[in-house]
Amino acid sequence: MASLVSGSSEMMAQEVLTYAQIAEPANRLGNGLLDLGVDLGQRVALLLLGSPQFVAVFFGAIKMGAVPIPLNTGLRPGDYVYMLNDSLARALLIYA
Repeated sequence: MASLVSGSSEMMAQEVLTYAQIAEPANRLGNGLLDLGVDLGQRVALLLLGSPQFVAVFFGAIKMGAVPIPLNTGLRPGDYVYMLNDSLARALLIYA
């Protein structure tokens, strides 16, 4: 595990982050989801652009035991309504 934390992960075409740089915001997000009442095994929808932040959010949800559901950012509003209802997502995280 230590080798993973001290290693690096290439994110996007130009930006390189270490696993430790991803782990800290992932832990914060996981704790935030727990504070919001998201329980183990519940689904969390992600409406986020591809970015290092997406990676941290995705892994944060996994680390706290939730199931991340990435959504396509190019869909129509009606498609999101369907996908959120069908997925039974407990929370929706969006890029603001």
